[in-house]
Amino acid sequence: MGMSKTEINLRRLLSVAPNQQNQSKLIHYVATLRELLEQLSQEKTTPPCLPRKLQEDLADEMVGLARQLKETNQAISQSVQNTEKILDSTEEAIEQSLASTGHATTRATKIYSQSSKTSCFQWLLIFAMTC
Repeated sequence: MGMSKTEINLRRLLSVAPNQQNQSKLIHYVATLRELLEQLSQEKTTPPCLPRKLQEDLADEMVGLARQLKETNQAISQSVQNTEKILDSTEEAIEQSLASTGHATTRATKIYSQSSKTSCFQWLLIFAMTC
């Protein structure tokens, strides 16, 4: 007897899953593989049990997919941690820059007010001397 639709779908998904880079799709593939495996074992049109070799191959493939999923998850976790460190150092640099800018603005305002007072006094002196 030929392969059932479920077995064909299972084999197709098994051939595509190891090349999947998208983690959410890979999670979906693993869940679908589990469902297809259950359906395949419960189908009444197939012999009572699957050959021991097919089941072993399927189990090995699922273990490989689970390992790949775990490694991908760890890589993403490490990437997130590195990004957090970068963001923390950037935040500290921005805070220091803002503090320096505030100090410089205060100092510039003070100098400007002093220079405007001096300018007014100089204009008064020039006016008085002219008179």
